[in-house]
Amino acid sequence: MKISSPGIGGLPLHSLQGLKELELSKGPPRTSAFPILTEISGLQCLTKLSICHFSIRYLPPEIGCLKKLEYLDLSFNKMKTLPVEISYLSRLISMKVANNKLMELPSAISSLSRLESLDLSNNKLTSLGSLELASMHRLKKLNLQVPSYDLLPFCSPVCVILGREFCWFF
Repeated sequence: MKISSPGIGGLPLHSLQGLKELELSKGPPRTSAFPILTEISGLQCLTKLSICHFSIRYLPPEIGCLKKLEYLDLSFNKMKTLPVEISYLSRLISMKVANNKLMELPSAISSLSRLESLDLSNNKLTSLGSLELASMHRLKKLNLQVPSYDLLPFCSPVCVILGREFCWFF
């Protein structure tokens, strides 16, 4: 189901319990976005969730309730951090958090053992020190497009150690 503003406001998400895919874009004013995000956590059958251009400043911890989620796209928002509960998404294969304002990542992301693709491009990250990339055995694609070379000293040794291809764009 794809929904864009202004149709978001009166949508009874609680009545869509069997929904497997939800794409929200161009969200309502900030004051009404949080209740919608909290209500999404009740959609236990979701395998794909995309919330882009929604001006999200933070993600509620209830995101961790979406145990069947495999694909998560939170691109083009305003988040500075991610909740630790994101690590409860044990079936996650792909996570995009590009074009936010992330300054750090919770180390718990390293426990996402099925994660194959992680897009962190165009954020304000200065270090990946909290991530244990060596323990993320299925990770095949890591996009770290950054506006500066701050991450380069960390990234180069990781490529050599893991022997995997990662995307670095400067």
